[in-house]
Parts: sequence; C-alpha cells; structure tokens
Amino acid sequence: MLGDFAQAEIHYEECLARYDPALHRDLAAQFGQDPRVACLAFYSWQKWIVGKPNDSQVTSRDAITYSREFDHINTHAYADFFTLFELYFRDDVSTVEVQANALNALCKERRMAMWGEWASFFCAWVLGRRGGRRAAIEQMRGNLAASRESGQDFGRPFFLTMLAQTLASCGQINDGLDSLAEALLLVDGTDERWCEAEIHRQKGELLRSLAGSRDDEAEAEFIKSLEIARRQGALSLELRSATSLAKMLVDRGDRRMGFEVLAPVYARFTEGFDTPDLMKAKTVLDGAGA
Repeated sequence: MLGDFAQAEIHYEECLARYDPALHRDLAAQFGQDPRVACLAFYSWQKWIVGKPNDSQVTSRDAITYSREFDHINTHAYADFFTLFELYFRDDVSTVEVQANALNALCKERRMAMWGEWASFFCAWVLGRRGGRRAAIEQMRGNLAASRESGQDFGRPFFLTMLAQTLASCGQINDGLDSLAEALLLVDGTDERWCEAEIHRQKGELLRSLAGSRDDEAEAEFIKSLEIARRQGALSLELRSATSLAKMLVDRGDRRMGFEVLAPVYARFTEGFDTPDLMKAKTVLDGAGA
C-alpha cells in the first residue's frame, strides 16, 4: 500500500512459493482468510498497476477460483471484494455490477458489515455509471461515513477518488476537488500511496473542466502524477497520466510534444491493447499525428 511495487512483487512471489496447502489451509481460520487467496487478490492489483492488465485478470480469477475450495465464507468475501479493484481498473462496469451485487447480498445475509459497506460502495459507483449519479453520490457518502464510524479507513483515499469521479460526472467539480484534497491529506497522513499518482491525475482533469483557464494548474498536476508513477514503477498509472497530459497538449495545438510525452510510455506495453486505457492512449496518439 506504500506504492513500493517492486518490493511488493518480491513479497507476493515469496508468499505464493512458500504456500503449502497441506500446511497452510488451516490458517484461514486463524487469520480470517486464506493467505494464498489474499496474496492472489492483492497481486492482481499489483499486476495491473505495473502494466500487465491481462496477467492481472488471470490472477484475479485465480483468487476467486481458489477461494471456492474453502468452506470459509470470509475467504470468499475477501476474494470477491479485493478482485473488484482489478475490474474497476479495467472499467468493466458489467462485471463489477454482478460481483458487487452478489457480494452485497451475501454480506447482508451473513451480517458482514465491513465487506458490505465496501461492496455497496462499488454498487453505487455502478449506479453512477448507469445514470443514477445523484443517488450514487448519496450512497457513496453514506458508505464512507459508515466505514469511518466503524474505524475502517483502509483504501479511503482510493474511494474518495471514485467519489470525486462521480461528482465530476454530475458537474460538481468543486466538490470533486474537495474529495481529492481529502484523499491527498490521507495519503500524507497514512502513507497509503499506491493510488497517489491517480489522485493527482484526476485533480488535473477536474481543474481542466472548470470554467476559466486552469490549464497551468492542470498541467502541473499531470506532471506530478507522471513523476510519482515513474518513481513507483506504476506503468498503467503512468500511461493514464501521460494520456491526460498529451491530450491537453494536443488540444492546445502542441501535437508533437503530446506525441513525445505519450508514445514512449505506450511503447513499453506488451499486452492489454484492447483495454480501455490503452485504446484511449492510442486514440490520443492518432490525434497527435502518429
């Protein structure tokens, strides 16, 4: 969660290599979830973030499949919740909807409040994408308030970023910027930095959409986002940042500079060319005259 993805990969690989079902399956009862399932679920984020979207999808599915080998409901919920992030990264709204609704129903049946609040948050994000934006915002804010009351602040900067995205889709740009400002304060206070680059990128996008010229501020946010993603080795987040910056440059007539910003990042990918982020990047490159 610190944004040190290279070190995280070492730990994930070591966990998977050391895991022995004969010795370690009973750990689910001790720790609340099976360690291999937990590792696979988090590793699926890692793989998407570092630029392996196809591998990420495989690992996410492996986490869910292996979780079903256990008669342990919290391991099921753990896998279903944490693999929602990979689906969100891919902008797979339909699959998020199915998985989050199923998890939400399970949590209500089994009275698992923590997973239920976060599953409900993803359901609200889907609602916003389906057109029910104002109801989605109300639900998201309720979920965030309930989770804070219960002392659950894990992932809060990321969820505030999702809220900002939904607020912006309603034209509530200043409220979205407030949400991102809160997210950045939490990043600094907790060192939960894995989504820091994305927070700055979205701040840049919101600044661009305000009435009046805020492009200089937006450009500074895109550049900061790029620097953070590069330092962390977060290739997918670097691509998003480069795409946002390149599009701004192209829109103001600097097509060559836009191409030079984005093309080297795009060229480092070896998979996932049919995913939304890479297709968007390709569209911007085409607009830059590539």
